[in-house]
Amino acid sequence: MMTMMPNRACRGAAVALLLLLVRPLAVAASGDVDMQLHNIFLHNHIGAGSTSTATTAPAQPDYFEMQEPCLLTTNNIAMADGTHRVSHQCALTGNDLDAAAAGGLPTVYYFDVPIPTMNQRLFYLPGMKGNTQTRLLAFPDDADIQRDAVYAYSDRRSGANRRKLFGAVSSPRTAVVVLVTDSAGAVAPGHTAAQLREIFFGTSSLTFIQQYRDMSFGQLVISAGADDGTGFNFDGGLAEIMLDVAAATLTSTKQIATAIDNKMAETDTSWKNLHHHFIFIVPPGTTIDGASDWAAFANTPGQTSYFNSDPAANQVPAATPTGTPFYDAVQAVVHEIGHNLNLEHSSDESADSGLNPEIDDTSCAMSVVFFNSDTGKGNGRVGFNGAKSYQLGWYNAKDEDFHPTNATDGCWAGDLYGVVDFNETDAETVLIRIVNDEVPADGLNATDPTYPQDYYIAFNRVKGFNAQSAEGQDEVMITRRSADDPNTDDDDDQFSFLEFHSGTKGAEYNITSFGSQNQNITIRIDDTTFFDDASATPSYATVSILVDGVTECNSILPSADPSMAPSDEPSMAPSMSEAPSTSAVPSRSPSQAPSESSEPTLSPSEMPSVSAAPSQTPSAGPTASAMPSDMPSMSPSQSANPTIQPSSAPSASANPSSAPSDVPSQSMVPTGSATLSPTVSDSPTTSPSDMPSWRPSVSASPSQTPSSSPSAAPSH
Repeated sequence: MMTMMPNRACRGAAVALLLLLVRPLAVAASGDVDMQLHNIFLHNHIGAGSTSTATTAPAQPDYFEMQEPCLLTTNNIAMADGTHRVSHQCALTGNDLDAAAAGGLPTVYYFDVPIPTMNQRLFYLPGMKGNTQTRLLAFPDDADIQRDAVYAYSDRRSGANRRKLFGAVSSPRTAVVVLVTDSAGAVAPGHTAAQLREIFFGTSSLTFIQQYRDMSFGQLVISAGADDGTGFNFDGGLAEIMLDVAAATLTSTKQIATAIDNKMAETDTSWKNLHHHFIFIVPPGTTIDGASDWAAFANTPGQTSYFNSDPAANQVPAATPTGTPFYDAVQAVVHEIGHNLNLEHSSDESADSGLNPEIDDTSCAMSVVFFNSDTGKGNGRVGFNGAKSYQLGWYNAKDEDFHPTNATDGCWAGDLYGVVDFNETDAETVLIRIVNDEVPADGLNATDPTYPQDYYIAFNRVKGFNAQSAEGQDEVMITRRSADDPNTDDDDDQFSFLEFHSGTKGAEYNITSFGSQNQNITIRIDDTTFFDDASATPSYATVSILVDGVTECNSILPSADPSMAPSDEPSMAPSMSEAPSTSAVPSRSPSQAPSESSEPTLSPSEMPSVSAAPSQTPSAGPTASAMPSDMPSMSPSQSANPTIQPSSAPSASANPSSAPSDVPSQSMVPTGSATLSPTVSDSPTTSPSDMPSWRPSVSASPSQTPSSSPSAAPSH
């Protein structure tokens, strides 16, 4: 195992119209990662039947012998006429970097043969050296790049932790602007030193510093670098240097960067350790392979960016007034600093924009820069697309990974908000990544069309720091980018491609044969909901991701098969029944009347039912109850059938019966008082009474016949 300084470079790909991309010229100054060396043979990559034979390196002090792999990078230079120039370079790392810097030797060396950059980071060939005068790499005379080249990659991550290897790009950072004058006194004609301070670090208008602070919601704060006491005399973030050569003698990116590097090293050989970002304003007169119409280039990733100050070449595209400096467009500076932050260009495959196809996703700051007639300079309020926003890591708390192979329900549905509303409470999701689990084939270049792709879904809300986004305004955007490789750290510096954008309800985008299981995925826009920008409620789009024929997500209909596992979140309230009801479609509100059932319940209810109104018809028979009622009935019950047994006591009634009874009442208890008149009977009793009456009968008239014998006692 070898310990290396962490850094990564981008693979080769042509860069943008008037934007020149230079790969890393330096390695980050802090942190170590373990590296593993792997033999990667370059068959079929150098050219049909070609072999790169090494240049013999004489053993003399003019050569720096490398003991560790160097950082392999590629310069892809796009000119205004659409042509490309390609060169390759390697930046020293680890102990080699420290030793060269301490000895005042160059830290970047160049290949004199074109080689491809593979899916790896570090390059090593035993015995290789760097010519400290020409800065060309030299190899032993028996060496062959195709046969002997060794590449390295970082094995830092575990299989489960594949996202955003370096975490969010965060604070604090410092930046300085260096105004470069050549030996003949040529200097940027557009602005004075004071004006440059205002353009880059001022407060009277938008600057790249403010834009990055706003886009990151305060996570990335860049400030003007202060005087470090080493002799550069940074004043308000700006210093000036004079080259030892004339600008006209600098005819390539290598020569421009080398001349500036040498001059900076005269003051401090470790000048790159002083600040995070160095922005050089290059004097007019330089060329790149004979062309003067270059605008800017930067290291990806790295610390340096270079802007051409020649007014004849330095035009912001799209109807820019003559002489507008490229560095005076905030988006242009955001773009070049974006390269330093490991961002690549943003391309558009959704339609023919008429622009350079490698930088025509104009919803993103990593595309072509447009002139803004309102401000008189290039656009500034342009954010990043979904792939770049995810990569930067600023929105981790509200982005989501959707794994189609692990989606048990086959879908995702929800509201998607713009990253500009990241801080709003209602905005629960601002980015979605559809994760491709397919592992790329060994040695497959990430620029290969067959390389596995991740897809990113974002809602391009146009306001705030994204108010000047030119494409897909207030629409759902779908971008793709080469998927993370679980075996390398080569996932962050990829080109992104805009595949689809729409704000139309029902619009769909289909992905076929996705991932290791060749799944078919449909991304559908279900709706868009807008509120005024001043409203406390942010606007959003409702989106569904449907896998392998699923047509709806979050439906009210129950699934055909029950889920095998409990839901992630409990229901809002408990059910009222010990067992769930079975229904094809549950009712949305309670029923107005009790349900009717042809079968009675299996057990009696614990309590009598309560009804606001009595039943419409009487029961067929008396109610049977184990318990009597608490109160007597107000009137006797009516029954078609009399009771089988007589009551133990006469019933109490407010009204007497309408007719006499057929037989006398039987009572064990006499009435409580005497009758007021004798009983009237049509016939005498058939037998005498058993006992004499207590007192003589009182009669209004005497009897009709005399008694047969005198009374036992005289009458009163």
